[in-house]
Amino acid sequence: MSKSIDSSITKNPVPTNDDDDDDDDLTSCGIGSWRPKWLQNFSSPLFFLINLSLVGIIQSMNGPIFFSTMSTLEKRYSFDSKISGIILIADNISQFIISPIAGYIAVRYNRARLIAFSEMFLAFSCFLTAMPYFIYGPADLFQHNNNMTMVANDNGWSSSNISTTPIITGGRSMFQNLNPNPNNNRNTYQMCSDNNAEMNEMNCSDNHGHHTKWLAVVILFFGSFFRGIGFTCFFVIGFPYLDDNVGKKNSPMYMSIIQAIRLVGPASGYLLSSFCLRFYENPLVNSGMTRKDPRFVGAWWLAFCIVGTLLFIVTLPLFLFPAQLKNASVNADIMKKKMKAAGGSIQAFKRLITNPLVMLYLAGSIFRYIGIGGYIMLKTKYIESQYRQSSSSASFITGTTSIMPMAIGIMIGGAIISLFRPST
Repeated sequence: MSKSIDSSITKNPVPTNDDDDDDDDLTSCGIGSWRPKWLQNFSSPLFFLINLSLVGIIQSMNGPIFFSTMSTLEKRYSFDSKISGIILIADNISQFIISPIAGYIAVRYNRARLIAFSEMFLAFSCFLTAMPYFIYGPADLFQHNNNMTMVANDNGWSSSNISTTPIITGGRSMFQNLNPNPNNNRNTYQMCSDNNAEMNEMNCSDNHGHHTKWLAVVILFFGSFFRGIGFTCFFVIGFPYLDDNVGKKNSPMYMSIIQAIRLVGPASGYLLSSFCLRFYENPLVNSGMTRKDPRFVGAWWLAFCIVGTLLFIVTLPLFLFPAQLKNASVNADIMKKKMKAAGGSIQAFKRLITNPLVMLYLAGSIFRYIGIGGYIMLKTKYIESQYRQSSSSASFITGTTSIMPMAIGIMIGGAIISLFRPST
């Protein structure tokens, strides 16, 4: 009798408290030992979807702000479109490097927290991108050299034979006379007007003081580079995490919802950029210029600071989500053990590259991005230059005309897949 009882206990062991604790740590919200009961109500796909959608909205504002302020940055820090292109593709470089690493470590750690850490990188990149303003300050309003000052007025440009430098006081531009240095013949020009071609050719060429601010270029490059890290983990880790924690039947609808909601971000980014560019680079100063004045530089940095602050706030709750939500369709602990087995990652990679559906989708995505990447990046600048619009107006036009068709297409596609569930 005792032997039968012992054998039954061996075959069907009673779960220990340690097993329960491990399961609670895997599926309960909180950090460390702080896991209050009221917080466990948020351990569901719905609340994760809401949080991830908010992060996606604010995150996706960053790119359009970068695109719509690029012409302003070119003018302010004196670099050309070639450098702009290098800055804009820096995030693609980081995504190419980080994507396989993120996919490899995702199954070994709490994926929600990995997303949170990556979004903190993105918030940092926003503040880093705004840093050149705090280093260089606002642009000078007037061109000046040791012998002559070019002052803009309603009729174009007029010259003065005294040496001057602009001082911003109480929102007005005032002049302070300086004693010219006869040994210093170098001219300094930050901006040039389109109204005087002869003067521009003489004093605003590449050889006359119109210098690229290389420190600003480097900072902008790394700001774009770190931005790519945040984007990578959002897609590489966030979508699989959500897919593993909802039923396979509902997964397409969840994905389409978050993609469609996320499109609010680009539109909001263009509108926020349009709003900020209406103000002079130093918003506390009245420059006395209209936005169409070629010397006018909008408050490009303000939008980055706003987005960085908002992203930091909405990212904090992601640190509290568990490695696996309750009633998940895929057990995170089992998946972790499988991937830690010898050759687990290599075998998974082989299955992907030998799957024709995955490879065709990848090829289609590559060609699709080639087609729309440059269009999205340069649309605002094209409207600004070809249709004589200010940076603010061009951003507003882009934001109001580009997003709605994409949102409608994503929602319709997700609904069709959920209803008909096509199979290969």
